[in-house]
Amino acid sequence: MPDGRHSTPRPSGGIGAQILILSDDEGEAKGLRQMLRTLVDDAGGVTAVHSLDETRARLRAGDWDCLVLATSEAIDDSTIPAVLRHDGLVYRLPVVVVGDGPVWQAGKHALALGADDYVSREELGVEDRLASAVLLAIERGRRRAVEPPIRDAL
Repeated sequence: MPDGRHSTPRPSGGIGAQILILSDDEGEAKGLRQMLRTLVDDAGGVTAVHSLDETRARLRAGDWDCLVLATSEAIDDSTIPAVLRHDGLVYRLPVVVVGDGPVWQAGKHALALGADDYVSREELGVEDRLASAVLLAIERGRRRAVEPPIRDAL
């Protein structure tokens, strides 16, 4: 772009993804669902839940392509991402965390805990930022599902 800003590639067309959103704020969940509607077509859908127990039940019952975690809780090794990974419910499922802290701090921590991407709430106003993060996480997840893991001699 001439003004020096970078533009995020705009997702086009639906990919038939099943996306589960966990948000303890119903208003935020509604906004996130709207942002992610660009990714789904008639074969896909975006579902929002508001509790960890409901998330566990949905993960056990459905076939999901991505989990978006947008809670007011701090992201650390005793909270939601780590608990869900420990449960084995999202072992191979891509996880995108929406949080309050800056990417260089909270995002780095979320990635260290196993998230595939992190979007700060400040970035949600950037056109398609969340949709792009989810799309990339889904594509990486689909690749992980078909490619054998890389193993070294150790």
